[in-house]
Amino acid sequence: MMTISMKVYVTAEDFKMKRLENNQYTIYDAQILIYYCFLYKNHRIIELTNKARILTEFLINNDIQVIVPESIIIEIRRKGFEKIISEYTDSSYPSQVLGLPINPSNTFKYRLQRKIEGNFNKMINSSWFEVNKYIPSLNSINSIKSFFENIEDEDKLEEFLTKKNRVDPVPSNTDLELIAFSKDMKAPVISNDYDITFFAEELFKKDLSYYLYDFMDLEIYAN
Repeated sequence: MMTISMKVYVTAEDFKMKRLENNQYTIYDAQILIYYCFLYKNHRIIELTNKARILTEFLINNDIQVIVPESIIIEIRRKGFEKIISEYTDSSYPSQVLGLPINPSNTFKYRLQRKIEGNFNKMINSSWFEVNKYIPSLNSINSIKSFFENIEDEDKLEEFLTKKNRVDPVPSNTDLELIAFSKDMKAPVISNDYDITFFAEELFKKDLSYYLYDFMDLEIYAN
């Protein structure tokens, strides 16, 4: 097991981080994996990459394995790192978010892509990372899907759809699978996606998931 010298401090009121200590596994969604890997020299998604790496070090230091269903890895590879990188480098604020020059050259973007892909491959082959060949039951997926199709709180549903900018409340098949995976593994999910976290309390109470935590709600500090 890798040893990290950096200490991670958690605020006393941040019960979510404390709860992570009591689990054998913690599940990341695809976006958190990308945040973790988006590190190239001094170019990074400053807040998100640093936070993902500090969180991961916290898990490693507490002997907690990061685990993902294989579908997450397949989703990232299918999308491709060129497209993933372009979503950030072609944004309207690369200098503020990534520390990149305005209109970075194709050569720079290619080198960035190669580095991020290398970070990704190194991560999935690390001793603290596990890919699970998970296949959810059809009943589990249908039950979670039915929950989203029959949300009773109309105000909260409207807020959710507004945040997601769509009319269909049902998440993607990959997200449905991730929710089911959390229940079957009895492991919390860390996500930056409202599809996963917005109805976390309701899904947990209906025994459709384990704990689903919003990445941005976790307060972690390094020293």
